[in-house]
Amino acid sequence: MTDTDLVRAVRAYVAAWNTADDGARRRLLAESFAEDGCYLDPSAAVVGREALIAHTRAFGQRWPGAVIELTSGIDEHSGSACFTWRVRGPGGETLHEGLDVVSADTDGRLCQVIGFFGGYRSPHLALSL
Repeated sequence: MTDTDLVRAVRAYVAAWNTADDGARRRLLAESFAEDGCYLDPSAAVVGREALIAHTRAFGQRWPGAVIELTSGIDEHSGSACFTWRVRGPGGETLHEGLDVVSADTDGRLCQVIGFFGGYRSPHLALSL
């Protein structure tokens, strides 16, 4: 099974957060994030690829040596996907975790990323179908 364009975009997007090299970060986000894309999480609202480049750079400065790891598969349909992640510190400790929901544009780049912080726990687990 091969990765879809959306899965490849998510993987490149996550890799951009994890690189300390500005040129590599720029290339990865040019490949994976729309020029006018929107990123939103509980602590930031970022519009445009250039602003996201700066935001991901600030992540590396805030947590030197930390990396973002996927903690789930990338579940996708109809041009959207979701996945869980964690920020792992240089000593292996979990610094942060969350869930992202993303949408892709017609070019296959992420045009919207909505992040939620904390471990994902469905509020509907108690409901029976």
